[in-house]
Amino acid sequence: MHIARSKFIDTFAFAEYELLALMDRLAIARNHLLGQNIDALKKVAPSPKFSKASHLQLRAAVATFSAVQSIRCDVVHGGMELITMKGQAVACFINAQQLNALSATARLVTLEQLDHLNYTMAGIAKQLRAISPPAPLTTPPDPSVATNEG
Repeated sequence: MHIARSKFIDTFAFAEYELLALMDRLAIARNHLLGQNIDALKKVAPSPKFSKASHLQLRAAVATFSAVQSIRCDVVHGGMELITMKGQAVACFINAQQLNALSATARLVTLEQLDHLNYTMAGIAKQLRAISPPAPLTTPPDPSVATNEG
């Protein structure tokens, strides 16, 4: 379970690298917090410079990235305790940043779920890497320098 957790954290970090590289390709200023970077990418709209196909790829990748981010926070900021539920080993994470005096919220993750998260984030990294940067705007030819052929 510890190895699966470590792989997930590493794969998430690699996907975050790809997210930042995409921001650079799109000339979007980076922010300090990952959530702010995700929000900045959510605001990218299709345009003559950024195709609808690339926009759809970006929306799908960012939506999944955003959904997995909260799980990653619990996995990173919570100590892992192994418990047994219904005969199956389960990792229990209690995020220290989410504690309060009244209760603690635990995230329960199986080995299969950690493996799936790892696979998902590897796919997100690949999707982000494949998104094309905006095409440079082309200007039409100057009609005053048009040649007369004919």
